[in-house]
Amino acid sequence: IELDGDYYYIDEEGTAVTDSKVDVVKTNDLKPEGTYRFDEEGKAILTTELVEEDGKLTYYEEGRLTKDAGLIELDGDYYYIDEEGTAVTDSKVDVVKTNDLKPEGTYRFDEEGKAILTTELVDEDGKLTYYEEGRLAKDAGLIELDGDYYYIDENGAAVTDTKMLVEKTNGLKPEGTYCFGDDGKLFDRLPGDADDNQVVDLDDALLVLEYDSTEGVKINRFNADVNGDDVVDINDALLIMQYDAGWDDVELI
Repeated sequence: IELDGDYYYIDEEGTAVTDSKVDVVKTNDLKPEGTYRFDEEGKAILTTELVEEDGKLTYYEEGRLTKDAGLIELDGDYYYIDEEGTAVTDSKVDVVKTNDLKPEGTYRFDEEGKAILTTELVDEDGKLTYYEEGRLAKDAGLIELDGDYYYIDENGAAVTDTKMLVEKTNGLKPEGTYCFGDDGKLFDRLPGDADDNQVVDLDDALLVLEYDSTEGVKINRFNADVNGDDVVDINDALLIMQYDAGWDDVELI
């Protein structure tokens, strides 16, 4: 019923329910059928808000429990409402029902249910995963973050420890072959600098020999491969030695 602008639910005893949540079927065409809350005075609470109920954030739209609402916006934050009418929390969700608030895609939601709408690389299962304005960005190609360059593959992950032809440069670099380190960052290759100290000398040759004969030796493989055969071995070490000794006809590639 409606009295003086407020709404009440009268039960089979003729009394207004109070401090309760009720599945309202007999609406008398005053409101849509659904689940509503009534306060200690019996008045329907007709706000649009998220309410903590049994440890979950439950979504009420104009007072009515709203299930499967999809992506919503409240007070400048975005939430995803599931089929139970609760906001997903601490989760990664494939958002299809966007209600034209954001593009479809995979988004992350924090422990408060808020969408994380940053542009960043996130370590997920040992891979650097790229989110652009909160959305998983697959096949983004070459990107720039905080002054460093990364290449994002078809799965939305930054490539690591690889040398590759980059065609999708997004205007950041000329097309060409680039090297990406263990941290995913593009680095300028210095042929022969196996130990990454920006100097090519005998120490690099010795490190290559050690790498060729011993497991677990850490080197910059891309710098160490100085003859371009995609293998790091004694032949590369000999070339580095010759280069360090000043042989005129030795070129490291």
